[in-house]
Amino acid sequence: MNLENKEFENADEHKTDVGDNGNKPAENPEDIKTETDEKLFTQEQLDKIVKDRLEREKRKQEAELEEARLKEQGNYKELLEKAQQTIAELENERTAYEQKQSISTKLNSKGIVGEDVDKYFFYVKSLIDSGKEEDEAVQQVVSDFVTSTQNTFGDATQSLGKSVSPDPKSNEDLGREMFARLRK
Repeated sequence: MNLENKEFENADEHKTDVGDNGNKPAENPEDIKTETDEKLFTQEQLDKIVKDRLEREKRKQEAELEEARLKEQGNYKELLEKAQQTIAELENERTAYEQKQSISTKLNSKGIVGEDVDKYFFYVKSLIDSGKEEDEAVQQVVSDFVTSTQNTFGDATQSLGKSVSPDPKSNEDLGREMFARLRK
């Protein structure tokens, strides 16, 4: 019975009276704790909660910035690769140009000039690509093609005063003839 009385008394304590104006009577802070079971925080606890929240937001921002930096860095890598590829292409072009100038100079020093230099350049280049040194390739082309061309056209003084002009050959025929001699 004692138990029932206490429960009844507790129930009476939790009742609130409503006055004529419809407002609740003022309650003290201790009653608020027991009635609503609301958790009250101290200033230190609030400061800690705010601090934790700010740290989470800061970490989130840092993660976003890191992600953006990595994305940007990826773009820079692509640009770097393109630039390196362009540089390699330009270096190859420069090397090819220097090689052409060198071969042309050597052919000129052997007495080959004008269009003949362009014609014989490709034969010298093919010999170099097959593993010969530049000087050897120039010498071989000069000995194979220039001397054979002179022999093909012959010497006009040997024709007993008659003017003999050989049939002109096309560049393709000359090229085939020179290439055939290189293969021998």
